[in-house]
This record gives sequence, structure tokens and C-alpha cells, in this order.
Amino acid sequence: MNLIGVSASAYVQGFTAFQPLVHDFRTAVAFVIRPFNFIKICTVYALGIPLALKLFRLVGSREPGR
Repeated sequence: MNLIGVSASAYVQGFTAFQPLVHDFRTAVAFVIRPFNFIKICTVYALGIPLALKLFRLVGSREPGR
């Protein structure tokens, strides 16, 4: 918050616009930040694991010494 020059109350008010259950910073973390990070992690894994498996198969199928 200090880096972007926003007070704590203004930060919490921004979250209150999306989630009326937010009343302080702790509830902002519980109801807004954690669910967003969970969705973000699921998206990264959903895209990353199939890509990593394809890359693993590609690298594993190459013959050594060629």
C-alpha cells in the first residue's frame, strides 16, 4: 500500500465495492485476496501441467548423441 501511495482505509474500500463482507484488512484477505490467488494457482496449473508433460515427452523421445 505504501508503494502505490494508498491508505489502508482506501484499500479496504476498494475491496468493499466488490465484496460487501469486507470490513477490514483481515476480511479483505479472507474474502478477496485468497480466493483470487486460488483461482490464479488453479489456472497456472491447468495450463502448465499439460505443457510440461508435452515438453517432457518431447525431450524424452529424443535419442541421446544425435
